[in-house]
Amino acid sequence: MTAAVGQSAVALGSGSAAATPAITTNALASSFLIGISQGTGSTPTPTDNYGNVYTQVSGSPIVDTSNSEQWNVFLATNGRGGPSHSAKVSGALSSNPVIFLVEITGAASSSILDGTPGTQFVNGGGFTNQVTTTVANDLVISFVSNGSNASATMTPSSGLTKFISNTVGGIASTAIGYVLQVATGSSPPNTPTWTASGGTQGAIITVPILSAVLPVITAQPQNVCVTQDNGVLLTVAGIASSGALTYQWQDNRTGSFANCVDGSDATTASYTTGPMPSNASGRQYNCILTDSNGNTTSNTVSVTVLPFPWQEFGLTRPPRTGGLPFGLDTREWW
Repeated sequence: MTAAVGQSAVALGSGSAAATPAITTNALASSFLIGISQGTGSTPTPTDNYGNVYTQVSGSPIVDTSNSEQWNVFLATNGRGGPSHSAKVSGALSSNPVIFLVEITGAASSSILDGTPGTQFVNGGGFTNQVTTTVANDLVISFVSNGSNASATMTPSSGLTKFISNTVGGIASTAIGYVLQVATGSSPPNTPTWTASGGTQGAIITVPILSAVLPVITAQPQNVCVTQDNGVLLTVAGIASSGALTYQWQDNRTGSFANCVDGSDATTASYTTGPMPSNASGRQYNCILTDSNGNTTSNTVSVTVLPFPWQEFGLTRPPRTGGLPFGLDTREWW
């Protein structure tokens, strides 16, 4: 499962009064990021109407004393959302606070950050953030403020893909434009470099988000042969990345894979098929392992169904054993 930005919103406060961005988010299993830009000396406390608990990320707040600007970033993992999901910020605020609320789907359920957020303040039109990450294709979220340009065009550096420009659009506050930038890095370390089309000063904070780790299969099922009209045992083993691990065996008897409907224990690690007719030879099976982060599908295996030995001679009935004197055996055919 790859981390991605779902819904997002931005709102502008007036003076020291906070604004309230609102979005519609997934009901479960999302994480939420709140970014706040305001004057230095502020001590914000974010909350939302779904009771999620927000923790300030490492490296935050980021303070630009020369321009009297401050960024705070808070994160709630494994959160709950829904319709009219809104965030608000209380505490000591100043200088027209700008608040971003960002829904993150497909993120890791714990230890969500892949490295320390990167920051930079500049007087000019270019920003470079070095974020050292450990995993390829993680999610890179950048909050950008750009002087005198509310809808600045940001261009990511090479090595960043799936760039989404102005996800929530730009808004203006005291001649500063604010935009949210999103990208995924092709390989670590990720180096987001945003170049603004205009502006006299700017700030950027980039937060690297890990994608969810999925269940790991430690022993794959194997191809197997079985004599017709017998069942066969298929097994798999795995380790959950988070929460309980569940199993679901599937076969392709209908032409596409669907949940197994015969045999026993199709929702466990060891599944016994029903009796296999001769025309079932070549039938394929796999197992889907699921935990709270998502699912992993096992290798696909085939079952070869062997005919009874006497059928190899073109016989339609099995032989029976008869006795002869002196302990000799022979076979009589029905």
